[in-house]
Amino acid sequence: MSREPPYTLEILRLAASLPLVSELEGGAVGEARSQTCGSTLRTSVRLAEGRVEALAQKVTACAYGQASAALLQGWAVGRSGVEVVA
Repeated sequence: MSREPPYTLEILRLAASLPLVSELEGGAVGEARSQTCGSTLRTSVRLAEGRVEALAQKVTACAYGQASAALLQGWAVGRSGVEVVA
């Protein structure tokens, strides 16, 4: 009986793509913890003219959580604060 690996290569690549910078100077900071698995995410964001200028994250999570954070980081920069909150 063969088992499927828990993570695909794409998930692992996304997880590994998170930048090492985990906090921005002069950025607003928020932190959340999953009650389900215990993963934590600390996000630092800097806005300029109502848009996300920079985003940094410290992620303590499995590869799925890290990959999700990487997707958010790639998507959010340049978006308006309203878009990101929605």
